[in-house]
Amino acid sequence: MQDAMVRTWAPDDLWEIAAPLIPPAPVRRQGGGRRRVDDRAVLAAIVSWWKLPEALFGVTRATAHRRFSQ
Repeated sequence: MQDAMVRTWAPDDLWEIAAPLIPPAPVRRQGGGRRRVDDRAVLAAIVSWWKLPEALFGVTRATAHRRFSQ
């Protein structure tokens, strides 16, 4: 269901435009920090910012805002 919601808010045509604009993930030291949330899920969260049900996307508003700011 999470994948279906992500594809609803970030459809393929939007993702094709946005994906090249997203900087690559920084290299993490092994075992350091949290695993990076999927870029497309974050884009979907940004698009649907205030309608964001965390349980469906697995992305909090804070994470969406931080990644948007980066």
